Amino acid sequence: MKEKEIISFWELSFSAVGEKSLITGSPNRTETRFLFSDNDGRAYIAEGYNAGKKTPQIRQNMLLEFLEEKSLPGIHPFYRTRTGEHGVDFDGLFWQIRPYIPAENIPRPLLAERREYGILWAEFLLQMKNIIAGADDPPPMPNPPFYMTNFLPQLYTFAERKMPSITGKLQEFERLLAPFFRWERRAEGMFAHGDFHPGNILLGNGTIRAVIDWEFAGVKFPGYDMALLIGCLAMDHPKNLNSPAVRAFQDTLCNNNYIPDEAWEHLPLLIAATRLGWLGEWLLLDDEALVLQEMALLSILLEK
Repeated sequence: MKEKEIISFWELSFSAVGEKSLITGSPNRTETRFLFSDNDGRAYIAEGYNAGKKTPQIRQNMLLEFLEEKSLPGIHPFYRTRTGEHGVDFDGLFWQIRPYIPAENIPRPLLAERREYGILWAEFLLQMKNIIAGADDPPPMPNPPFYMTNFLPQLYTFAERKMPSITGKLQEFERLLAPFFRWERRAEGMFAHGDFHPGNILLGNGTIRAVIDWEFAGVKFPGYDMALLIGCLAMDHPKNLNSPAVRAFQDTLCNNNYIPDEAWEHLPLLIAATRLGWLGEWLLLDDEALVLQEMALLSILLEK
């Protein structure tokens, strides 16, 4: 049994393979993955990555181990192997194993209506910022610094290949985002989770139980994580831009000087900029409905 052979590289027992549908996080990050339990009933997730992701995955785990050591809540690094490695090469893939963290199934509409969730999200970002800023020897970042301006040519390529009819609208959005792009280039970068949205923040018993999917972690523009989370809630419904959770989220971050004043002034543009990445995702998936929904949200954010 291949699963058992993979697990044998770790100090873990194997009892049974579990239901894959219980695994949270995007399946697109891995080539394959499976849920399993040990002899004591504890559950784990084994993930197989293509060889090109091996180095970023090792760096990601070094980051997670660092954040866990600094007591950031909800951090669960991949387990080291029997020989102390971050993972193992097996059957053409790089395999890692992490704990399975069950979470409360909170309906998305309810998330936006509960201000306490906004405070939880904000406190996590504030603590993470302080840990990284205060580190004398921070771990290597999984990714190099990222600029949205560098993503634009790729986005146009996706649009021309998948939905050329939106190219003109994209050019209009680019023009309206010009103040953001100028600011992004001169702003001092800030560490970001990179995919900080409700699906990656597992909640339970009034706490953050886990923050998962750190594949895009690295230095980005100030407020990237904040803007991305707000944008994802707004994608559920634009009224969420002024929901109790979002107001509490913004107020908590603002009261604790999370980002420079100039970044707050650009907030609608920051949110719109993060939506460009999601727009590219919907184009690649050939999901015309989500592309059009995303374009409508961008029009609201940019007031066009």
